Amino acid sequence: FQPVSSGAWRRYLVASVMAYIMNLLIALWVWKTARGKGMGFYHLALDIAILLLCVIYQSIKLQVNAIAETVLTDTTGALIEVPWRSKDIALDSKIDSFFENLTKLEDRMAEEEAFAIFSFVVVFAVLFRIVISTAAHPRTAILVSTLKNASDDLWHFLILLALLFTAFCLVGHNRFGHFDPSFATISASLETLFEMMLGSMPENFGEDALLSVFTICFNFIVFFLMLNFVIAIIVEAYLKVKTEVEENEAENEFFTDLVSSFYAVSQGKLHGWPDHAELIQSLEGFAKKNVCRGYLNLIWPDWKIKSMNSFMEYYSQYEFVRPTPSGDSQNENWSECQVIVSAAVKQLTNTMAALLDRPIPTPAEVELVAHRGEKRKTKNVKKQEGAREQNGTATNGTSQKDSTLHSPAEGSKETESTVTPLIAVPDGFESVKSERQSDLVENNQP
Repeated sequence: FQPVSSGAWRRYLVASVMAYIMNLLIALWVWKTARGKGMGFYHLALDIAILLLCVIYQSIKLQVNAIAETVLTDTTGALIEVPWRSKDIALDSKIDSFFENLTKLEDRMAEEEAFAIFSFVVVFAVLFRIVISTAAHPRTAILVSTLKNASDDLWHFLILLALLFTAFCLVGHNRFGHFDPSFATISASLETLFEMMLGSMPENFGEDALLSVFTICFNFIVFFLMLNFVIAIIVEAYLKVKTEVEENEAENEFFTDLVSSFYAVSQGKLHGWPDHAELIQSLEGFAKKNVCRGYLNLIWPDWKIKSMNSFMEYYSQYEFVRPTPSGDSQNENWSECQVIVSAAVKQLTNTMAALLDRPIPTPAEVELVAHRGEKRKTKNVKKQEGAREQNGTATNGTSQKDSTLHSPAEGSKETESTVTPLIAVPDGFESVKSERQSDLVENNQP
């Protein structure tokens, strides 16, 4: 609580206002990211907690600096101005006044110490969030990814280490605590064992045989084995992360990806590309498939062709997203085309049904019509073959002409009967089809 001059106070007010504006911008960014489902629950909770801590810290600090001069005058001034030389005031009153002001000063110092601890928590939380933020890029995510891959093994390692530490602590305190101050209490024993784990030796090592055996056993189990275990766990996790980074085709140097990201965002704003969060969410299920313009148009019907072409042209410059001509890719393209064609057929069927004011036929009815058409076609072919055999080779041309001119209605039926059904009939539908046919025959329906 040092007094703040007028110039410094104005500068601090400007800095505080800028800090509040920065917190507001960060809060808006967190809200937008969380709304677009681009942030996990734990990251969202951590960001909200850090924002609240920063706002509380700035508010308290602003209030403390505002009353700093008044607090300094009320506490230290009253403490210094105790009238010790005055004969009109009793000595007991002077002593009481002195210690009362001294208690106020100590309380203020305790509040300042508590505020310093709170500021340390805020800064440490921000530092922790910065470390987590390094996971945004594969190259800078080495630390976070390594700890994440090794978390399970490290957790079980800590359990084993805690059990060993507890056992050695109790043994050392029980056997050496009555004569060695290093093992006099449980806390002192833990501190001594921690120093031994880092390579130091107790003061009485070599003088007492049991203490020497105890130290050698502890160093062999904890120092030579356990510490090498944790190194092996971290190295193994690091090698896994390094292999994943090397196999990542989309990974580039950090600043290259940074510039490319800003350039992609600017191109998206310029050409009217869809939002990246929505784009990733829509294409998430097609991560290993080739995506054509037809599929993109199916997802975003309002997406303009020129904008879509610029999108495809921009990302085709990256080799790892170009479609490969392998058999698997062809099968994947065929599957995607089937999806697009099926959707188009469904839309066309609904449109024709609405225009003709007729219900959409069921799969059984479509199958029945196709089956009857095939029967009629076979019957007509047999009739034509019989006519040719009766008339002979000489009248073959005339028979063909008469057959062509014969019964236009039948010809139209033949053309109609050759229509292939567009709706796939599910497996096990034969019983339903036969029942539908029986109903049609009983009701004399065409």
